[in-house]
Amino acid sequence: MKPIPDWGEHKLWPTDTRTLVSSVLLAIAFTANMQITERIDAATTGGALMWLGICFATLWMLTGALFFGMTGALIVANINPLIAILTATSPLAPCFFVANMLIAVPAALLFHHVKKSGKDLPFKTFMSVGVPCGMLSVIPLFVIWVILLNLPSQLITIFAIWGAAMAIPGAFLGYLMCRYIARSGVLIG
Repeated sequence: MKPIPDWGEHKLWPTDTRTLVSSVLLAIAFTANMQITERIDAATTGGALMWLGICFATLWMLTGALFFGMTGALIVANINPLIAILTATSPLAPCFFVANMLIAVPAALLFHHVKKSGKDLPFKTFMSVGVPCGMLSVIPLFVIWVILLNLPSQLITIFAIWGAAMAIPGAFLGYLMCRYIARSGVLIG
C-alpha cells in the first residue's frame, strides 16, 4: 500500500483556526455517520455491542488525531457522545465518551511520535497505531457487559473478539480516508 503523503508540520496541540474548524467539521461528519451506525448496532445486538460504532469511530478518531493532533482528537471524540445521548441512539451512549477517548488520545500521542515532518507515513505504521487504538474502545463496553448487563461469559467473549476485530476495517478505512485527504492538498497552505 502506498504511504500517506506528507502534508506538512504536525503539532500535538495545534490551536489555529483551520484546525478548530476542520476538527468540528470532522466531528459533525462523524456524528452524522454514527446516527446511522448506532441504530444498526442497536437493531443487530440490542445495543449491547457497538460493532459498526467501533469500526467507524476508529476511522474518524484516527483521522482527527493524525491531521489535527490532540486538539482534533478531543473535538472529534466528544461531540458525537453528546448527540448520541440527546438523540438516544444507544443505551450505551454515556460510555461513548470513554470509548472514543481511548481511541483518540493514544492515537494522537502515537501519531505525534511516529510522524516525522517532511516524511510520508507508511501503511504499516498507520495500521500499527490505528488497530490497537481502535481495540481499546472495547474496554468500557466490556465493563458494562460484566458489571451492568451481567452477560454470560461466552457472549462477553464473542462480543469482545467481534468488537476488537472491527478496529481492523476501521483502521484500514481510516488509512484510505487519510491518504485521500493528504493527497487532495486541502491541508497544505
